[in-house]
Amino acid sequence: MVKNKVFFLTGATGLIGSYLLKTLLANGCIVHVVARSGKGRKAEERVLDALHFWGDDSHVELNKNLFVWEGDITSAECGLSSSALEALIPAVDEIVHCAAAIEFHLSWEQIYQINVFGTQQVLDIALRCQTQGKSVKCNHLSTAFICGKHSDTFSENDFDVGQEFNTNYEKSKFQAEKIVREYREQGLWVDIFRPAFVVGESATGKTFRFQHLYQILQLWNREVFDIFPITGDRPVNMVTVDAVAGSLYAILDSTTVLNGTYHLFPQTPVFLKKFLEIASQLIGFKKPRLCTWPEFDASPLTPVQKAIINMNSLYFISDPQLSSDYTGEALKKIDYSFPEIDDEMLARLIQYVITSNFIKPKSPQR
Repeated sequence: MVKNKVFFLTGATGLIGSYLLKTLLANGCIVHVVARSGKGRKAEERVLDALHFWGDDSHVELNKNLFVWEGDITSAECGLSSSALEALIPAVDEIVHCAAAIEFHLSWEQIYQINVFGTQQVLDIALRCQTQGKSVKCNHLSTAFICGKHSDTFSENDFDVGQEFNTNYEKSKFQAEKIVREYREQGLWVDIFRPAFVVGESATGKTFRFQHLYQILQLWNREVFDIFPITGDRPVNMVTVDAVAGSLYAILDSTTVLNGTYHLFPQTPVFLKKFLEIASQLIGFKKPRLCTWPEFDASPLTPVQKAIINMNSLYFISDPQLSSDYTGEALKKIDYSFPEIDDEMLARLIQYVITSNFIKPKSPQR
């Protein structure tokens, strides 16, 4: 049981990390967070702002159940001071590493420093705990899209299947999992958690990261293409941010399996056609005709349209076949189930992009 445990968390200003922080604190855990200062704000302020975004944070008491340490995962031992490490190492029971760069446009050098080297620094702290006689369980947030261009089913048991990668992001998260496996061989218990496309909160649609599927919504809303190179029957493995945090917490709270790997998304995907239909109705854009990538004729496109296709080619070409059957069965045994992403939830998710002004609605559907 993790209630009242002491956690060390990275990535607490990110989408998943902040929601997990909220979840851990709400369940009585003590959480030590490492975060950077930035844009004129101290680390502590950035963490509290991220928590405040999700609503009620009245249960948060600084220096009692939440400790924020200035640091940076791209520095040795996360840039923590010797006094911070002296406080952390005797206290921490579990580490959850959520910090990552998720942008597709970063160079390999930039993303390697954060996603690969940063993972190594977090696990080095766990090793340091181990050498001082403190056994610490680690939890590494990865992504199901380490599958890259692999076209067959990719499950929790799969890792290196000879796949090539669409982006430096996928490659970096694959390399980070390699690092995890090396540290497992040194005696660390490290569980791996792989979400798929993460969207807003199930009850409200709230999010502060409008990427990936949200960018497709933007393309549709701009009505740049009459024909769009994704088939309507394409399955989309979508998971709400609260479901990622909730399922991860449920596994933390119950698992006795060493070095497990879990796919954090529902076993039943959403089909792109349904997502397009609901978005078109709510936002009011003209639906493009969907087709397969081989059927798509790019020759009539303008230079701007071709640039958009090139920037977003991952969404068009990549068609991963992801399985979360093992995780679904494991969660069923502990009475946790992912919330169903039905039409009503899709509508809430899409409505939030309107109320947040990420997308301006057009006239009613034509």
